[in-house]
Amino acid sequence: MSDVPKIQNTRYLFAAIFLLGAILRFSQLGTAPLTENEATNALAAFNLANGQGFQVQGESAYILLTALLFHFFRSSELFARFWPAFFGSLLVLAPFLNKEIRETKQALLFAFGLAILPPFVAISRQAEGSAIALAAMAFLVFAWQKGNSRWAGVLLATALLSGSSFFVGAFPFILLLLFAYFLKSKTEMAQWLIERWDEWKSWINSREMLIAFAISIGIGASFFLFIPQGIGGLGGEFSTFINLIFAPQKMGLNVFVLAILAYALPVILFATIGAVKNWKNGPQSNKFIFLWGILSVIWLLLFNGRRAEDLIWILLPMLWLASIELARYVSWPDGGWSPLVGTLFLLLVLAAFQLINFAALANADPMAESYEQRLIIAGVVFLLGAIALALIAGGWSGDVAIRAFYWTSTLLMALVFISQSARMGRDIFRSANELWAYGNAGGQTKLLEDSLNELSFLNSSITKELEIFVGAQGNSIKWILRDWKNTQFVAFIANTQLPEVIIADDEERSPRQASAYRGQDFVWSSAIDWEAIWPSNIFAWLLFKDAPLAQERIILWAREDLFPHMAEDNIINIEDFEESAPVE
Repeated sequence: MSDVPKIQNTRYLFAAIFLLGAILRFSQLGTAPLTENEATNALAAFNLANGQGFQVQGESAYILLTALLFHFFRSSELFARFWPAFFGSLLVLAPFLNKEIRETKQALLFAFGLAILPPFVAISRQAEGSAIALAAMAFLVFAWQKGNSRWAGVLLATALLSGSSFFVGAFPFILLLLFAYFLKSKTEMAQWLIERWDEWKSWINSREMLIAFAISIGIGASFFLFIPQGIGGLGGEFSTFINLIFAPQKMGLNVFVLAILAYALPVILFATIGAVKNWKNGPQSNKFIFLWGILSVIWLLLFNGRRAEDLIWILLPMLWLASIELARYVSWPDGGWSPLVGTLFLLLVLAAFQLINFAALANADPMAESYEQRLIIAGVVFLLGAIALALIAGGWSGDVAIRAFYWTSTLLMALVFISQSARMGRDIFRSANELWAYGNAGGQTKLLEDSLNELSFLNSSITKELEIFVGAQGNSIKWILRDWKNTQFVAFIANTQLPEVIIADDEERSPRQASAYRGQDFVWSSAIDWEAIWPSNIFAWLLFKDAPLAQERIILWAREDLFPHMAEDNIINIEDFEESAPVE
């Protein structure tokens, strides 16, 4: 690390980076509706907070912490996502805690990447345990270095209790450690790793760590001893991970590869450039980290249970190596700043023109002649940039050309990644195309909830007082109706029953519903529905996340006498509807 430039008074820069990361994670955190997977976790926390039983399903750390918020405050989408956002924000400070690298540019760039990269922001805005697992593992390393055995045990238990994401990320790392152990006498890197392990073992009191670990596991897995059988859920979590290896794919390989290209490719490229350049004379630690990143890529391409969020396990090692590489050149050259600024200005002008061209491609018909013309223009712009750098390197200064390229790349990556992260949660109808939702993305949940509250208030001056029969299935609808006391989830409604409100799947329509009820459909969830392995207009997807979606709808049927102006003119007689029911 001695060749990496250092700077002074980094605490203010780290504070600014932390603030940026917190804004990206907490901004409009409760706006987007919970997906089916998020609602499952949030409902478990809600039931625990209210002293109700629930099926132990993993995610113990998330459920326990969120239940505390629900108990002392109230249940909401904001509090359902609070702890992931909190731990995701703390993760940004991890490089600052290491005094050995605190004053280096690579630490600042690493923290900046943790703050703005979309995969890290995405896991921090979802009601599940991936952000908790990642932050716990990061701070476990810090506690271990400090010799704090008790905190190391607590943090290790927290990571294990954070769901199957921990096993997904730890598997390639552990596999690489096993390779190093069996090859310890054959490679320098393996020998280095064994020596470091012997050194690291001396930093920690194993007995204290194991005691803290056992107590934390017992309390966390049993939910403060409220559900003792929850301890068995740890084995179930590992079993779930094993099942995911052989289960049908959760995300198609084509979609995951596209996620890598959109959200991780620049980081992987710069990490690879740095690792290859310094493979012969570089430190063994960087070789190990690079192999960890490569093995993570291969593992996730083969893993059937992959999700877009799992990119964090690729980006974590690759971002560190990319930060080292960028730190070498993102600085002023010794010869003065004027040549660098001029070259940088030229490259930024070309980049701005290219961005405008890409926007035009996004709005063009891929089958039109103008689309091909725009593609040719894009190629020419790239060629002009390469020629400009070659001329500057050959006729002026190679160092200036390289620094200008790295500066331009860093600024563009920052702009693109911040834009992608800032968009999360703001456009629910395109969230499925962002690929972060585990399963289908949410829909018009808030509109449905507002409609129910308005109907209830018009008839009783109190919200959440309607009699509701729900024929639609899923935890997301149960989450919306968690505070409605007169709600029944049914598979069949008898002919003699005419509840005030019926919520049914879009497929369950009946001609007689129109005469007794007023109906309104809502987009309940959406999923990608691309015509090919990738969107037909890749630029529309990359820039605006615009691509075909398949939408699932539900129908809210409200009895006509709930509407004040209809109550006097329409008196509903149950006998008129004995032959059919609204939901079957």
